[in-house]
Amino acid sequence: MKKMAMGILVVLATLSFITSPAMAANNPQEVSALSAFLGSLASPGAPAPTPAARRPGLVGKDGCSTNVDCGSGNLPVSCTGTTASSCTGVARNCSAGQQGYVICDEAQTLCPPCPCSLNCAAERNNCDIDCGTCPFIFSCSTSTCTFSCQCRVTGSCLL
Repeated sequence: MKKMAMGILVVLATLSFITSPAMAANNPQEVSALSAFLGSLASPGAPAPTPAARRPGLVGKDGCSTNVDCGSGNLPVSCTGTTASSCTGVARNCSAGQQGYVICDEAQTLCPPCPCSLNCAAERNNCDIDCGTCPFIFSCSTSTCTFSCQCRVTGSCLL
């Protein structure tokens, strides 16, 4: 009988320390204190936990999930949503310029970017041909995968 009473007392004491997420969200000091306490429980040298932006949705019978291929050598990306209509995804297709992504409950996860296949020398040659005898300003960047060609039309040049 004493063991049962002691067990009930321990359970009640433990439950008195539990705070619901709704109550914790109303008092930021309690949330930061709880985070600090939980961080102190981590193993030495481990980074302190950071609070999540929002709680993940639970998938019920009306929930959804999606998974897309991110191409050779890349892991697929996936997500889970709370309603059947809240999930969408587009597979990576670098030849069409599509990076690939999934969206669930308005949160987007991207596949790694496609490698740049821009040939700056060829684009400069095209710019030279397009501008004819006119001077031109050309810029090209494979890091941003962009180029620009501006023909400077003067009185004596022909396009």
